[in-house]
Amino acid sequence: MTHGRVMLGVGPGALPGDAYMMGIDPTTQREKMDEAMGIILRLFTEDEPITYKSDWFELREAMLQLKPYQRPYMPLSVASVQSPAGVAMAGKYGASVLTITVPRDPSAGPSNLKGLWEIAENSAAEHGQTVDRHEWRLAVPCYLAEDRDQALEEVKLGAGRYLREYSEGTNGRKAAFDGPLEDVAEFMRDNGSWIIGTPDDCIESLNKLAEQSGGYGGFLVQTIDWAPRDKMLKSFELLARYVMPHFQGSIRSVAASNRWAAERQELLVSGRVRAIDRAHQIYADRQETGAQQNGSGHNGSGQQSEAQAKEEVPRPLAQGNGAAAAVQARRSPGTTPEDEFELPILEVLFDLGGKGSTEAVLQGVETLIGGYFKEGDFAPGETGSIVWRQSAEAARQTLITFGLVRVNSDGDAWELTEEGKREAAKAKI
Repeated sequence: MTHGRVMLGVGPGALPGDAYMMGIDPTTQREKMDEAMGIILRLFTEDEPITYKSDWFELREAMLQLKPYQRPYMPLSVASVQSPAGVAMAGKYGASVLTITVPRDPSAGPSNLKGLWEIAENSAAEHGQTVDRHEWRLAVPCYLAEDRDQALEEVKLGAGRYLREYSEGTNGRKAAFDGPLEDVAEFMRDNGSWIIGTPDDCIESLNKLAEQSGGYGGFLVQTIDWAPRDKMLKSFELLARYVMPHFQGSIRSVAASNRWAAERQELLVSGRVRAIDRAHQIYADRQETGAQQNGSGHNGSGQQSEAQAKEEVPRPLAQGNGAAAAVQARRSPGTTPEDEFELPILEVLFDLGGKGSTEAVLQGVETLIGGYFKEGDFAPGETGSIVWRQSAEAARQTLITFGLVRVNSDGDAWELTEEGKREAAKAKI
């Protein structure tokens, strides 16, 4: 049914009540686990019936009707907390290890993680197997919030009751801390047993675990309902959003890009400034050229001669008008460069109050500089729109890259950023 999305985890049982109710001597649990595991793996892999007699179970010509989907069988993981039995068995069968880093009896002190893994490796070598640190999973109680003090405040009652009432009260563990109940969480956090704080605190704690263990492959949250459900879900969200990407490498390229930009900040900013200055200069030159043409095109009486009027570059006329074709024929060849649309776009958006639809902005640009368009600007472009409109769209993307125009959630809207408003205001002066 799961197509292999399953693993088999085994452990001797850490709760004394379970062994008592089933009549099992707790001192023999680990040997029984090892013996049973050997038979289970034979059932997974052998096709002939298995007969086996132990002092606590018996099989008579036993076989499985359904073999595991994965071959030779699903991944195995053995639980290990304090004793060497779990890691020794993991090494014997080449299984992965799942370690609860805080022993069920916290008063006994922290687990010797490096020592446990050394036992696993020695056992694996003895039985011709291998164990992989990347398959070693460490389980730790963990609770995260936006603020460290907030995290502690939200769990201090539930965490205190968990340790005092359940771990010590129900299960009879020795007291790990003899102070007030509301101080239990802070004590367990400070001694490294629990992770309670911000995502950054969690990252720091997991790095410390890597040092203490010599390296591990997976982190599991030992779930304890020590806060209301909505807050527990928020804790998991913070873990998924900020902690997991840090270790999985999914933000590595983003962080590298950020460092790259920060290291070249002076170069990149100066390039942007030069581009804006050039756009200012081009616009100013055009304004000056247009004023000179208008001034020389009038006679002494303030009226243009017919010859002079024919030489003046007119504003664009509506398409379909016979006069428009004649005007277009007198335009300069080529097309207007994309960067020459940047400053007009800023000015038009400024006049529109900082935001406008695509059509409103393009109409404003045509009104502002359409009289200077070249012949090729009115040719059909690759997208079906005329060339100058495509060039204006490309200029908009450049302005977005420079941080002067933003991509608005409305989709069709063009909008100035705060920096764009400042640059547009300069152009209007």
